[in-house]
Amino acid sequence: MMIGGMVKKLIIVTGEKESVYAELLSSLITLKDDDVENNTVVGIKDGSVEAVVWNEDIYNDNKAQLGSNTKLIFIGKNKSSEAVIPSIRFDKDMTKYGVYVGSIGNKAVLYIESNTLFSNKDLYDDFYEKYIDLTKCFDDSVADTESIKKATHTDGIGEAFGKGTKAVKGLFGKIKGAPVEKAKNEGTDFFKISTKIEASKLISDQMLRYAVLSFYLDGLAGFMEIK
Repeated sequence: MMIGGMVKKLIIVTGEKESVYAELLSSLITLKDDDVENNTVVGIKDGSVEAVVWNEDIYNDNKAQLGSNTKLIFIGKNKSSEAVIPSIRFDKDMTKYGVYVGSIGNKAVLYIESNTLFSNKDLYDDFYEKYIDLTKCFDDSVADTESIKKATHTDGIGEAFGKGTKAVKGLFGKIKGAPVEKAKNEGTDFFKISTKIEASKLISDQMLRYAVLSFYLDGLAGFMEIK
């Protein structure tokens, strides 16, 4: 319970694939991370917000009962957030990396367009430096070794998924009339493709973490109207 002020309520609505990041934001909100000795607030005042995480089904079942003053954060681009996205002006410094963070009124949206960094190694390198600088504001419980390692990035990661399908087909002979030799002749290296796919997962994870961590530090207090 917050002393000397009212605790504000927040609902975090998550898509199926983004639930980890919704829980991350919810956990950050519960941290007792303010620097009391120096009277410095980190993110939001400790204890000032009480958050719950809803999946889309729970949100759809209850949205008719929600008042216009209800604070909602949508994480992920999905049916629930798509109605809000066109009305938001997103931070341009983030959108160039495919990271979308913004709000309008009592609704905020955080989502990513992962292909932005999959297809551009130089842009990923620039993003990665900013991501590492951001993670230094948190301890290992928030940004562990696995989440901050650099992806083995090569241009055209997005193409790996299509090539990977062809390579897998090649391992088992003819599928839909495609012979083994065809996959080989296309120059597909199954192990390189596997590395690219693993890199794409890591990059997507870092982009979503960047969205959540930056919003917690720089956007959440203003969105929740906490002074």
